[in-house]
Parts: sequence; structure tokens; C-alpha cells
Amino acid sequence: MELWQFIQKHPDFTNFSGTDSDLRDKNKENPGLSINLDIGQWYDHNSGKGGGLFELAKSLNVLPDKEKKIPTANAIWNKSKRNDEAVKLYFTEGRRIPENHYADIFQLFQEDHFNGRHIIHPYFSFEAWQSELNGKPFDVPRIQRIWFDTSGRKTDKKHLGKTGKTPVSFPLPPFNENRESKKAVILEGIENALSLRAHYSDSWLFVATCKSGLKCLPEFMEKFEEVLILADHDFDSETYPDKSNHPPRNKTGQAEAWRLLDVLIKQAYTIGKQNFSCKAVMPGQAGKDANDALRDEQLLEFIDSLIDIPEQFRSEKRKELVVLTLEELLKRETPPRQNLLSPWLPSQGLCMIYAARGLGKTWAALMIAYAVSSGGKYLNWKAEKAAGVLYIDGEMPLAVMKERLSQIVLSEEMEVQEPLEFLTPDAQEFGIPDLSTIEGQKLIDKLITEKTKLIVMDNLSTLTRTGKESEGESWLPVQEWALGLRRRGISVLFIHHAGKAGQQRGTSRREDVLDTVIALRKPADYTPETGACFEIHFEKSRGLYGDEIKPIEAKLESHKDNHGATTINWIVKNLEDSTREKVKRYLHDGWNQKEIAEQLGINKSSVNYHVKKLENLGVLG
Repeated sequence: MELWQFIQKHPDFTNFSGTDSDLRDKNKENPGLSINLDIGQWYDHNSGKGGGLFELAKSLNVLPDKEKKIPTANAIWNKSKRNDEAVKLYFTEGRRIPENHYADIFQLFQEDHFNGRHIIHPYFSFEAWQSELNGKPFDVPRIQRIWFDTSGRKTDKKHLGKTGKTPVSFPLPPFNENRESKKAVILEGIENALSLRAHYSDSWLFVATCKSGLKCLPEFMEKFEEVLILADHDFDSETYPDKSNHPPRNKTGQAEAWRLLDVLIKQAYTIGKQNFSCKAVMPGQAGKDANDALRDEQLLEFIDSLIDIPEQFRSEKRKELVVLTLEELLKRETPPRQNLLSPWLPSQGLCMIYAARGLGKTWAALMIAYAVSSGGKYLNWKAEKAAGVLYIDGEMPLAVMKERLSQIVLSEEMEVQEPLEFLTPDAQEFGIPDLSTIEGQKLIDKLITEKTKLIVMDNLSTLTRTGKESEGESWLPVQEWALGLRRRGISVLFIHHAGKAGQQRGTSRREDVLDTVIALRKPADYTPETGACFEIHFEKSRGLYGDEIKPIEAKLESHKDNHGATTINWIVKNLEDSTREKVKRYLHDGWNQKEIAEQLGINKSSVNYHVKKLENLGVLG
């Protein structure tokens, strides 16, 4: 109404009268120009032109000097009104987004009529977002205006508001209403975000102002542990030379997304986030976004087609190294390191078990995987809580794997609580990929979920096939991958063969980054008929001492019930007690101490030590 008062002072409009929705110059025979005060618009029915009253007042030069100032984004936001019907008209009628994708956040959209009907959504600074979360008043430093026609079809889209160096974003709470979620998805365009919101229902969605606005997001990501950056797949002038108006590769949205990924990973290291993971992906088809796919009824196909950012869009600049002062290091928050299986298999740990062929290392690996995923125990080792396991097998026939796992399930008291998943060669058309190659590692990375906390690789010889096993350089690609998994909060247990000399086969360089190395060795009186029976020796045990790493002997026993089902149990003894029992048995059979020492592969003095212990116990009568 205030704008109309200024306009009415112009001689061309002094004679206008009628209803607020249709003011015209009644002195003219056929007045074509009308004013609609309800929506703040003018329209010339003869020429078909129209617009907002503010622009009309400016063109007539009837505004006082103070009114000629462009209002701020915050002023426009506060002056505009909520109108859910306008929001539904644009998003559901115009963009085919189901109403339930945004019905819980209507309050984040307003309607205005400047230069035509449009909806507005805000961009928040980090501080304003925190105020909004806590129900406190907040300022809006930037807005986006989306104009549309009577059918909801977009006619224009503009940002308003200068933010300087202040980072801004439009955060949408998780669709499942879990505002404590530590997962986030970053993307461009409110239409894309709402199209995907129900699919990423447990994640916050952060809408960047544009591709260059992606770099404003790090401050918003500090509390999150799992971040997905979903870039637009922009046309670039190098791949599509016929499209010269498009940016070079390093200026595309996908290139900006890759740079953001680098920044977020560096930020996580700097602030000491131990379990942070971040991934940057983009659609496989250039120029097509999530809302396009939704309108074509192909949203699930669109999601399945997302690919990692290709090499040509990745920054060539090497990541900067993070240097901490002594004070920063000591003050840096680091969560206590927990064990997946106490005492020797830590979270974010790299460990190895090796043994000669046929001794039972796969039995041990399967039992460890089951104990971790069930929160149970194996031998003297106990899981602190259940955790997800991905078991990658390189050689065992599926029938044998199935038989062993059936026996484990029948025998264990605890049931699996977290995912226990198997990658077995017999289930693959082309076998298990070579995990010493980047291509093979990427295939495994795609199988890792937020629940995966342990990967068992059984065994190194069959799963890493590039290079010579004895050369340290051949191990480096696997080591780098394993260190990357550790940074993502995942432990890796390598299963490996022993060489002819009894040590782990190949380069000893493998042990450099490992927390724990366990050797399974044959007992002195072992025969193949004994089955899975081995001594457990800790050759490397970072942070473990005393009784925790004393050698033990483990033996697998199996039993058939009346129905023919096989169950198993493990007999575990301290190696010292086991050796003493064997000395006692051989003494009763009439062996002398020299013969016993040769049979057990120990010194004669050790045999004499056990004999004296047995005499003191009075059991040699």
C-alpha cells in the first residue's frame, strides 16, 4: 500500500480507482493497465507486460531517496509471509517433488511478490543456523528467490545478499527427524536436495549457494563423522569442445567438490576426528541432476549411477601436511582407543596372523570374525561390543566355508549382532579382484558401510597378486590402502602364510605398520590327523605386556549329536601347562629327559624344569 501511495502521485496514475485487486484509470475508455495491490503487481493487458510495484515506482522516479535503497536479504525475509500453498505449487506441481519430502520444513520457505510471485528460502551463517536450531531469533545474510508461473514452472531464480567472507549454507534437517545425526550430504540446489531427502533420510542435507559456494561448507561439517559430497556433473569445455561457453575442468562443480573433500579430510585431522569419512561423487551423465531423474521417474537409477569424481577433475596439488606444536598435540582431543577383540585387536588397528598351510589359520580367522560381529569371545579373547565385519576370502571353496560357518553358528552361544559379510571367490563371475591394485581396492571400498569396523583378508598370497612377494615395494600399495582404511576407523586383519623357515612369507616390511603380529605354530607332537591345533605366539604386540601375550595352545574338537549335526569347541591352555602335561605323559611312557627334549623341540633344561615342577606337585609317583 505504501508503494501505491508513491505511484499514485504520478500524473499517469492519479485517476486510478477500483478494488485492491484491480485498480484502473476509469477516465479512459478501455484502460489496459491494472494494479493488483494484493500481490504487489502491475499488468498491461494490451502489451502483455507487467512486473512489481517497486520496479514501477523506481521507473516513475517517485520513490523518496531512502526508498531507493535496495532492501537487505534479512529485511526481505522478515517482511515476506509464509504460504504453504505457494511452496507446494512450485515444488510439487512444478518440480514433481512429493509433498512429504518437505512438509516438515514449510517454515523454512516464505512467499513474496516483488517482480512477480516467488518463494524465498534463506541461507544461514553457522551462527544463525545454531540460533535457528535452538529456537532463537536469527538474521538471514542471504536468500534465494525462485519465481514461477501459475502452473509452478520456474521462470527465474536469483540470489540476494552479500556475505563477504562469512560462510553460508541452507541446512535441511534429517527426514527421519534425528537431529543428532552425525551424517551429512552436501549438494547444490534446493530442488536436488528435496528430491533426495527421503533417500538420505538419516542425514542432514546442506545446500550450497552454487558450485563455488561449496568451499563455504567446512565450518558446518565439524560435528559430522560421515560426509557425502554430491557434485553436479557439469559440462566442461575440454571434454565438450563444442560447448565453449562451459568452464574448464578445474572450474566445474565436480572439481570444486573434490577440493572440498581434501579440505574436509585435512580439517578432520587437524581437530582430531578419529572416525571421519568423506566421499565425493557425481552423476554418471553430464547435465542431469536428481530432480531431472525424479521427474523422469528414474531417481533410484540416478542414485545407482553415481560415480567417484574421475581423475581428470581431481586437484593435482598435493595435500598439505598437518604440523602440530607440542601444545596442540597434547591438547588435541583423541577418543580412547577401544578393542574389537581384547587385548590384541584394536579399533583402527592393523594386525596379522600367519601360519603354515593346514594348521588352522582360516578356522582362527572365522572364529575371530564371528566373535567380533556377535560381541562374543574366542579362546581367551573377548569382544568389547559387537561390530560389523567384512570377510574377504581368496581361496576356500564355498562349500567348505559354508560347512565351517554352520558349525560355528551351531556351537556359539552368541548370535551375530552386527553385519558379518563374506566376499568369496566362488560367488564371483571373475573371481576376487587383485587388492594390490587401485582398481581392486576401489571395488572393496564400495562394499564398506558405516557399520564396517573390521576387514579380514584371508589370505595375502591369493588376494594381493601384483609384484613379487619378497619385494618390499610390492607391499606399499596395500600398506597405503590399509592406512587409509585405518584413517576411516576400520581395522584390518591380514591372514598370511608362513615360509619354509617358519617366519611370515615374503618381505618383513609388512610388519612395520602393524600393531600386532601373531604366529600360529605347530605343537611339537603335531600330526596332520590332529586337525586344527596350534600354539599362539605374539611376535609383535604394541602396548601389550605380561600375561596378555603369554603363548597359549589351542585345539579344535568336534562332536556329532544324535541328529548328525556337528558342533565344535576349543580347548585352550597356557603353553607352559600344555608342555608340562606332555612331559608328564612321556615320562609315564618311560622316555628319558633327552628323548623328551628332542620330541618336543625344547632344551633339556626346560624338560628338567617341568620334571621338578611335577615332582613338587607330587604327580610323578
